[in-house]
Amino acid sequence: MARRGYDRRRGCAEDGCREVRITNYGYKRDYADAVRREKAQPPWKCLRHSRPEQVLGVHNLEVISECGRVQSEGYGTPRWEGAYHGGWATGPGFMAWAEDFPLGTRLIITARIELPAGYTPPEPPPSPQAPAPEQRFATDVVDLDR
Repeated sequence: MARRGYDRRRGCAEDGCREVRITNYGYKRDYADAVRREKAQPPWKCLRHSRPEQVLGVHNLEVISECGRVQSEGYGTPRWEGAYHGGWATGPGFMAWAEDFPLGTRLIITARIELPAGYTPPEPPPSPQAPAPEQRFATDVVDLDR
């Protein structure tokens, strides 16, 4: 019979957000190390709250980001710097080989939402009042002998 492991459940630190991240650790030692490590870090936030400028919505209809530049590396073979592995980059609807472009070429990705004609977006909800620091950074007691 396989071991079940230890699940670490973390909720987004933003008030009112119900996003949850669940990580499974195979050993109690790994779970305890993760809890200890996370106490020294700021509270976890989901992508919607940690990088809101990258999330498309009715109030943010376009996202433009520079993903990399063509650079020469190693044996002189052109490569995309940044997150791309090797000499090619791909995404929804495009493929690009670095060797097809001169050095210094920038790869810029644009995503745009087009709303139906006549649609007026609702007003954004008001920002909730931030909790006191002692509430946000309070440490929970973790029972490892569950």
